[in-house]
Amino acid sequence: MFPKFHLRQGFGQYRVSNYMKSRVFTDSADAATFTDATTAGQYCNLPGGTPAGGGLCPNNDNISPLWNEHQLSWETDANVTGGSEQTRYFISGLVKRDGGIAPHTGDDKQSIRANLDQTLGSRWLFSMSTSVIHSLAARGISNNDNTGTSPYLVLPFTPAFVDLRETGGAFPDNPFERSNPLQTYAKLRNDEDVWRAMGAGTLRFDAITSEHQNLRFLVTGGLDYFNQENDIYSPPELEYEPNDGQPGTVVLGKTSNLNLNMLSNAVYTYQSSGGMRATTALGVQYVDRDFNFTNLVGRNLPPGQQNIDQATSVVINQQLQPQQDLGLFAQEEVLTMDERLMVAFGVRADRSSRNGDVKKYYIYPKIAGSYRFTNLGGNSSNEVKVRAAYGQTGNPPVFGNKYTPNATGTIGGIFGSSAGAVAGDAGIKPERQSEVEAGLDATLANGRLTMSVTGFNKTITDLLLAQTLAPSTGRTTRTFNGGKMRNRGVEVGLAYAVTQRPDVSWIVNTSFFSNKSKVISLPVPAFQVGGFGTSLGAFEIRPGHSVTQIVGTPFDPVTGLPTIVGDANPDFQMAFGSDLDYHRWSLGLLFDWKKGGDVINLTELLFDLGGNSVDQNGAAQGRINDFFAGKTQPYVQDASYVKLRELSLSYHIPGSATSSLFGSTVRDARITFAGRN
Repeated sequence: MFPKFHLRQGFGQYRVSNYMKSRVFTDSADAATFTDATTAGQYCNLPGGTPAGGGLCPNNDNISPLWNEHQLSWETDANVTGGSEQTRYFISGLVKRDGGIAPHTGDDKQSIRANLDQTLGSRWLFSMSTSVIHSLAARGISNNDNTGTSPYLVLPFTPAFVDLRETGGAFPDNPFERSNPLQTYAKLRNDEDVWRAMGAGTLRFDAITSEHQNLRFLVTGGLDYFNQENDIYSPPELEYEPNDGQPGTVVLGKTSNLNLNMLSNAVYTYQSSGGMRATTALGVQYVDRDFNFTNLVGRNLPPGQQNIDQATSVVINQQLQPQQDLGLFAQEEVLTMDERLMVAFGVRADRSSRNGDVKKYYIYPKIAGSYRFTNLGGNSSNEVKVRAAYGQTGNPPVFGNKYTPNATGTIGGIFGSSAGAVAGDAGIKPERQSEVEAGLDATLANGRLTMSVTGFNKTITDLLLAQTLAPSTGRTTRTFNGGKMRNRGVEVGLAYAVTQRPDVSWIVNTSFFSNKSKVISLPVPAFQVGGFGTSLGAFEIRPGHSVTQIVGTPFDPVTGLPTIVGDANPDFQMAFGSDLDYHRWSLGLLFDWKKGGDVINLTELLFDLGGNSVDQNGAAQGRINDFFAGKTQPYVQDASYVKLRELSLSYHIPGSATSSLFGSTVRDARITFAGRN
């Protein structure tokens, strides 16, 4: 078989869709509501003002330059397939560049993948798959902090009448905040270099092959190696750097993780003369993980120096997390009644070094069944399959939950160690997830309509919980098992071929998903996780309530509990798609609809607190008044949306044009214009 090549080349750009803007000040009197009158007069002195209002204010855009990059992004993807009856191969490669929307940001990615299937005689088959992925990302800086470093912690308190742009080769200091975001993005470096190598090989031996019986042995071995290096350099000349008394920061981080696994199993299949087929599988799986994290932080660097050994203050952290898991499994599957009825049941036993008892096996059973109603309405293309399943899985503790780690230190010049602040639990065990699932799959209307409906109920027991301990215990927190929660939901998928002719094809599809969670019981009082405290909104785990509920102030005067002000989980999510092919043209679109799901809008709160919101003289006053009156609700906001997720238009180049442009070796070519939101 001759090799077959496929090449795809793409070009494009990324653009910001939306960002928070700041208040526009009219004159010095307006600016005096933000700062003192003297400072307002110094900045707002443009002609055209009034005696009452004073000079007009300049309106400098210090925000959009941070998100206004339109770098060229491109992607080259190629693969080749080929082989013979004994040897089959697949090789692919990718080179990709994603330009960032912020200055000096972006991502480069390269990958190569190779698959090989080799027949070794009549009974042996060897399969191998390998891939290597490399990415180098310049990430910039964003998110939340308390040091005035991230742009949206600075911009809410920086008025537009201040110009932060570079002039004469230097950036001005921000007189209203701790840093100049334009300077930060111009000079700070935050690089992340990631390598990942994966490989797996399977040796298959068909011990018995006959009309009614087949016995097959398989051995699979694999590895997954991950290496990430982070290099952060914050030069001493950045405005915020001297604030801690140690100007200049360099961070060197390295994380490596090696996963090795071995899977051995035997599969026996019996085929009766009447068409019944029974398949029995037995196997064992072993996984070894080795995680190593190191992080070096150097502070107080001489100008121009990036070597961490030049810092006068160096802090080193390291985590080593070895882990071994062993699993045994068995499964039986029976297919009968002309392949209409399927019944399967199995069991898995797992043990892990992360558990308190490393020798104990935890048993997880499963059972499933389905039945197909075929030839509906006398049409062989129409059928409905009903299915149901029950199964259990385990979620092991994370490394270290069973240990009380040591803390080291120096007292009176003498080095020593003591028990750490986190209490371990020697009896820690996996969470147990039990799920019941039922649904149907249907193909109707002569194969033009396909539908899938699934309902599920998942119950999780022996939850892994973190508890804050009383100071008198000498510990701060502990992780332990306890409590119960559930998830209930439904998934629906529907596709319909409106028309299917040689010159035109139109297929529409939709999907629906909804999930609701509830805490059934807790062995401890309700507790909060994440968020920014009840005044700004926090997630609270409370029996009888949603796991993702957001609580805030005021507190209920009767129960003393915080008010429920929102829920991060959406009511439902839907997607609507359409694929239309007309002659050589193809038009595709995808809409996303998310109903409900609340977010804590800390950014808007900061702009309101800073007196710098776009609607500062309008709705912002109402929000901030409610907030200072002890109400969290104004900043817990509905995140519903309906948006066009993707739109694409393709043209299939005629064969005659393809031959003229590329020669006889190119059989097919297509041009596509696409946008994603």
